[in-house]
Amino acid sequence: MILDAHALHTWQSCRRRYELETEWRPLRWRASVLFATLLRRAIYALSNAGDWEALASDAKSQFLSTAANPGLDLPQGTNPYTAAKSWCGMFDTLLATLARTTLLTVKELPPVRLNASVSWQPRAWADESGQLHRWLTVDAWDEDALNRELHSWRTIGDIAATRQGMMLHVIETGRATKDGRTCPWSRAWKHPGIRTLTSYRFRKPTGGALTGWLAYHYDDRRDDAGEWADKLIAEGEFARATHHLLVQSPTERQCAQVLRDVLVEALEIARNEGSAWHEIPMARGACDAWVPCPFAYVCYAADGIIDPATLGLYQRRQQDTLVATGGSG
Repeated sequence: MILDAHALHTWQSCRRRYELETEWRPLRWRASVLFATLLRRAIYALSNAGDWEALASDAKSQFLSTAANPGLDLPQGTNPYTAAKSWCGMFDTLLATLARTTLLTVKELPPVRLNASVSWQPRAWADESGQLHRWLTVDAWDEDALNRELHSWRTIGDIAATRQGMMLHVIETGRATKDGRTCPWSRAWKHPGIRTLTSYRFRKPTGGALTGWLAYHYDDRRDDAGEWADKLIAEGEFARATHHLLVQSPTERQCAQVLRDVLVEALEIARNEGSAWHEIPMARGACDAWVPCPFAYVCYAADGIIDPATLGLYQRRQQDTLVATGGSG
């Protein structure tokens, strides 16, 4: 058995969802999850000497292809076209900015064997020294977000299994508006009375004659991502919107306790093998979190037990070509 952070988190949240996810994936991606997945792929390739423009073009192509068919899981009232263009523009500006920084060469890690039958698959990457690196995107980085990441299996599981510290690389993407995201990768400020293309700023000027500046959004129809990135770095926005936090490996005793917990859960998972999803009790507290469970259509079907294939909302895992790795969450 090979476990990873996502599998263990899902198991502990809802065993029925864990069983469903072993075979099925929702067809429609949440925009933020799709963006983060494709961005991590691009950052991995960029760290290994990839060309940022080619990587951004490939990420945008995959994002738009998924947005067109089967579509994105967006909040009600969101314009799909505007949302997709905004997310795609951020591939350009983010990768252009990261290409102007120093990124360590990283590699994916093989599973770590915990005992004769259970292994842990790290999703973080390792640099040449062995230190782990995990990239994540958040709307806003605050104390709550920090604690969620420090306590998550994504962080502590990989650290305990490898006995290596982890560098968390955090990218803030802001909140959504009707025109784009409230972050420097997407939004600047421009005064309507100043008509030059480069007269935008990332901090809105205020006071007296400086009033009247309007939000000015980047999308993938533009071709000046390099200039946007240079200006963003020069004004200090890169340092404000990204965070790099080193999480040290705990003591050997603490790591052993973490892995003991993993093995206890692995034993329970093994005992559960062979159970049909509808035989597993619902974990109703996990149904309606901040992001509702995507399998609610299966569990709350009016006709009782149904085949997920009949709903047209799910895809079998063996048909999936886009997998969230490299610090997925």
